[in-house]
Amino acid sequence: MAIDRQALCIDQIADPSGFTHPLSEPNKPLHATAINAARERRALARRTMTKRRKTKIPFRNRNHSGWCIASYIERFEYYDENKNNIARRCLAWENTVLIRAHSREQAYRKAIALGRLSNGNEAWNSETKRRGARRFEGLTELLPVYEELMDGAEILWTEHANRTVKTVKSLVKRKRHLSVFNDHE
Repeated sequence: MAIDRQALCIDQIADPSGFTHPLSEPNKPLHATAINAARERRALARRTMTKRRKTKIPFRNRNHSGWCIASYIERFEYYDENKNNIARRCLAWENTVLIRAHSREQAYRKAIALGRLSNGNEAWNSETKRRGARRFEGLTELLPVYEELMDGAEILWTEHANRTVKTVKSLVKRKRHLSVFNDHE
């Protein structure tokens, strides 16, 4: 006897145990139930899984040399300060460091980890006898180094757009005013 599987319905199958598949629906052909179950699985997968789209990284953000420059900010916080007052004054440092990394994601993770190293380091002010600790606030910049590191390699630049010649000339410092020659403590 030939069985027309397309017309066979779940409720027509004589199952001695009485088991019915949870995805099956009575009075629907087997192939329709299987197709619906597959569609439901795909729809569920689309709803629950996010697709990662590979975006093309612009040239300016690519790491060609294997090095990045990261800047992060940290501040000193006294233990007895009013922590709710974000308008309070504090001493802060912006640190700029070189990071060796194969990708910008790796550079970001390493820069965050490096910045967090000093978080919580305690200190005290000998004049006021107040104790406190350093607080890592976060990154302020992350840039790839475009050239191989060697003598004369450009690692940072700043654009000064729409400035007068006088203003540009005023940015130049004499040798004795450069930080490396400031020996006063």
